[in-house]
Amino acid sequence: MFSRLLSSGLIWRRSFSVTCVRAKDPCYDAFVEKVREYRLKSPDGKPVDPTPEYHEELKQALEKLAQNYGGGKDVDLLKFPKFQVPDIEIDPISIKHL
Repeated sequence: MFSRLLSSGLIWRRSFSVTCVRAKDPCYDAFVEKVREYRLKSPDGKPVDPTPEYHEELKQALEKLAQNYGGGKDVDLLKFPKFQVPDIEIDPISIKHL
């Protein structure tokens, strides 16, 4: 039992020491810097500097989705659908009738 406690303590110390030290990775730093730059350019999450080709491709993709999944002229496929569940009257079950 003592050996199990000792080994788990060693494992914990090893994993703790490994996670505390972070090596500097230049690729990771460049990636994080680009993500921050894009977040500043487009805080609402839309594409940065979209071209007319991008808008045309998006329009074609939305038309294809509307055709495949039943979207009509005034249906916005980018919104989550609203479901309506009708209220159903449930007959109470009496224990006396069993």
